[in-house]
Amino acid sequence: MITHPTCSSQNPPPFKGYAEWFRVPDAGQHVEHPATHDHRLSDGAKDLVKALVRLAPRYGNMVPLAAIYLQERISSGVVHLALTADDYRPVDIAELAGEMSSPEKRAEVRARYPEADLPSSPGLVTPDAAAFHLHELHASGAVVLDDNHILNLAAFVDGRWLLSGRDDSLQM
Repeated sequence: MITHPTCSSQNPPPFKGYAEWFRVPDAGQHVEHPATHDHRLSDGAKDLVKALVRLAPRYGNMVPLAAIYLQERISSGVVHLALTADDYRPVDIAELAGEMSSPEKRAEVRARYPEADLPSSPGLVTPDAAAFHLHELHASGAVVLDDNHILNLAAFVDGRWLLSGRDDSLQM
């Protein structure tokens, strides 16, 4: 049976980015954590807190370190998508957003994958919206980030993580 469990500390992919999880209290309507104003914290620590607060709702308030790494890749403007175990394709976030916005591209995908049930016109997809969707896929376990910070299409099958382009399965 194939499932896409929420990527969680109970079903972590076998990569270093899933060995550490951050419990983030529900901030409600707050978009900023008081620690971001603490002069004793380094700028890097403040940036980490800000990222965790932004990502927490998408990850059910338990954020894997891999989500921070994914956000760093997204912020660089390019994510790497695995083609095989040894090869990847750089994907520009702005180009991805443009493709997601293109009615022609969506029609092509709908024709090729009718079971995907894509809406015909999502409107303009911004790079921020594309990043949001990547995190949604990550939180759902449909993609995982390996130890080289490369995104892999994934499925959780009978207690094992299967990754696209790999012949072996990865035990939990």
